[in-house]
Amino acid sequence: MATPTRKSHTEVSFMEQLIIFRAYTKSRCNWSLVLDEVKRQRDKLPQAAMELYACTEGQKLKRRMADQVRKLTKDGMTICNPELKRLVEEVRAMDSRYSQKSDPASKRANLKRLNASKEVEREVARISTPLEQDDTQDDGQEDQVEEPQESRSKQIYSDPYCR
Repeated sequence: MATPTRKSHTEVSFMEQLIIFRAYTKSRCNWSLVLDEVKRQRDKLPQAAMELYACTEGQKLKRRMADQVRKLTKDGMTICNPELKRLVEEVRAMDSRYSQKSDPASKRANLKRLNASKEVEREVARISTPLEQDDTQDDGQEDQVEEPQESRSKQIYSDPYCR
């Protein structure tokens, strides 16, 4: 009978979950940085997990950490620890921003509304800027009204010296 090559399953401890989520929120989904952070803090982990992080390849550890993130961020998961719960909520919010696809029709409608509001603002600015100086303010000078000029020919003949 051959000896099994697969090691027994190593349980994920609460402390490991906490370290994974702290690193995940700091590095924004960069799994190599998350793995480096967990390896730096592996002395806080139970003995079996410490050995696992010391001698297992990165791809398997990444899958282990990703499974924890996926499992704990699933809807309906009950988390009792307040710090872990806060971290999980932060990860949910962070991931939901990137997973929501926007509808192109709604983008066009929003763009039309934005352009319409900009046109209204331009029109309001155009109307509110006065074309001439407002005469309602008293600037201390009398308003001078020009008299209509008589025709040039009449001016010439009305001059007493030109007769």
